[in-house]
Amino acid sequence: MAYWSLLFFLGFSFPRLLTPERPHAKVLTWGYVILFLFLCFQWFYTSQDPHSTGLAVIQWTALFVLLMMTQSLRWATLKRLCFFVMLVALLNAGYGLFSVLSGAEDVLWRSKESHLGYVTGTYMNRNHFAGLLEMALGISLGFCIESFKRKQVLNLLFFVGCFLFLFYALLRSGSRMGLVSALAAFLFLFFLILLRKKKQVYLLLWLSVLLGLCVFMGFFLFKTVWWRFWNELGLFTFVSVERLQLWKDALLLLQSHPWAGIGLGSFAYVFPQMQSESLLWAYSHAHQDYLELLLELGIPVALMIFGAFFYLGIAVIKELRSAQETYFGFFAGVFFAVLALCFHGLADFNFAIPANLLIWIFLVSILIKFVACRSEENKASC
Repeated sequence: MAYWSLLFFLGFSFPRLLTPERPHAKVLTWGYVILFLFLCFQWFYTSQDPHSTGLAVIQWTALFVLLMMTQSLRWATLKRLCFFVMLVALLNAGYGLFSVLSGAEDVLWRSKESHLGYVTGTYMNRNHFAGLLEMALGISLGFCIESFKRKQVLNLLFFVGCFLFLFYALLRSGSRMGLVSALAAFLFLFFLILLRKKKQVYLLLWLSVLLGLCVFMGFFLFKTVWWRFWNELGLFTFVSVERLQLWKDALLLLQSHPWAGIGLGSFAYVFPQMQSESLLWAYSHAHQDYLELLLELGIPVALMIFGAFFYLGIAVIKELRSAQETYFGFFAGVFFAVLALCFHGLADFNFAIPANLLIWIFLVSILIKFVACRSEENKASC
C-alpha cells in the first residue's frame, strides 16, 4: 500500500499535475468513468471477495493518478525518469550477480528459499526480476538508437554496455518467458523499422550486430539458459504441465462467471477452493495475466480494456512509422519495453507485482502522451 499512498499524496500535493495540457479524447474519458463505476458496482455487489476487490480498486485509482501525472510532465523530465528506471535495473542486476557469484544467495535481509543459483536482484522470483529487466532493456535500446542517430559515440558505447549487461543478467536469471519476451520485442522492433517510410539499412545492420552479441552471450551460457527449456521428458517446452492444468481449471471457473467476473483481485480467494486435485499448490495467481483479468472482470469489461490497449498499440505503430529521427529512438525503446512485458504476461503474472506494474503504467502513459501529441496539427511543437 506504500506505493499507492505515495501516488495519492503526490496527486493531492500537486493537483496541477492531474490536469494535462492535452486532455484525453472524449471516448477515452468516458471509458475511464465507465470502468470506475463498474469496479465500484463489482466491489459492493458482485465480488466474491469484497475486501480484496476494494484494495484492487484503490490500486487502480492510484495508477490512474500516475497516468494523469505523467501526461503533465515535460519530455525532458520523462527521459530523466526513464534513465532512472534503467539505472535501478542496472543496480538490481549488479546486486543479483554479486549475490549469486558470492554464494550468499540473499535478497537484502532475507535468504532465498527458491530459485537458488539464478540472478533475481532484489526480487525473490526470477520471472518478476526478468520483467524489470525487459522494460529496462527497451529503455536502454531506445537511448542506443537515439545516440546512434545523433552520432554521439560515447553515449552510444555507454548505452550499448548497459544493454548488454542487462541482457546478461536476464540470461543468468533463467527466466524462460523473460528471454522469449525480450527477443520477441526485439524482432518486433526490426519489423517496425522496416515499416518506416524511410528505410534505415544502417540502423538495421547495427541492431543485427547487437542481437548477434546477445546470441553470442547466450551461447556461452548454454547450460544455464537452454536447460530451462527442457522438461523431465526431454521435450522442448515453454510452460510446464502443471501450468497448463492451472489454465484449464481457470477456464472452467470463467464459464461460471463469464459476465460480471469474480471480482477484481479475488482470484487468490476463489480459485484455491475450486482447483482440481492434480495441482500441487494453492495458486494465488493464474500465471497468465490476461486470463486472470478475464476471470476477475468478466469477458465484456476485460475485452474493452484489451481493445483499448490494442488500439493504443496500433496508434503508436502508425505514429512511429512517420516520426522524425529525433523522436523515433526513444519512443521505439519505450514501445519495446511495454511490448516485452505484454508478451511476458502470456505465461506469468508480472502485472500483479506492484513495482513492475508502476513502471509499465508509467511507460504506457508516455506512449499515450506521444500519440496525443503527434495527433495534433502542430506536431513540430511536440
